[in-house]
Amino acid sequence: MHLSVIWPLNIVPIAAAVEPTIRLGATLLTGSILAPGLEFFGGIPYAEPPVGDLRFRRPVYKPSLNADSFNATSFGLACLQAPPVSTCTPSSEDCLTVNVIRPAGLSPAAELLPVLVWVHGGGFDTQASSFDDATGIVAQSVARGTPIVFASLNYRLGPLGFAPGQEAADAGVLNLGLRDAMLAFRWIHNNIEYFGGDRRMVRY
Repeated sequence: MHLSVIWPLNIVPIAAAVEPTIRLGATLLTGSILAPGLEFFGGIPYAEPPVGDLRFRRPVYKPSLNADSFNATSFGLACLQAPPVSTCTPSSEDCLTVNVIRPAGLSPAAELLPVLVWVHGGGFDTQASSFDDATGIVAQSVARGTPIVFASLNYRLGPLGFAPGQEAADAGVLNLGLRDAMLAFRWIHNNIEYFGGDRRMVRY
């Protein structure tokens, strides 16, 4: 069981007549068109849900989705946080996901592209990857002839991600949100080539 707060979502990818797909290991991911010429794959788990016995524990890497198909047409839920941000976007403890935006029409034989990874701000207390619109960045990279793949991530916030005090220090669970981000970097390194990104050219 995990806590979940649901509110109206304020950022939703544009539906596409032909939804893009890629195969991530044994799983077929279905994405969407976020803007003309740009493909979006979102809400992809990089860690096991940090709930129950995994609450206030270091994140556990999720090597595969264990499914034949996965709906990646929208951002994952934001991590739990205090108002006012929590009143305008869906949030949950089960929030450790990554998103990818890439130029449309990449083929498996295409040259791999540099990767820009964005970690959202908010003072470790608020916000989510869905707050940062990277369509302009990726579109401009295509327009100037230097296309990139963009990735973003969610990490635990507030006391769930940054529990203070000696007890947390003794348990080795300080800065769990930063450990989440580091694990997301590992997932991106291991999987970004499925999306056409070059894991040797990742910049944060």
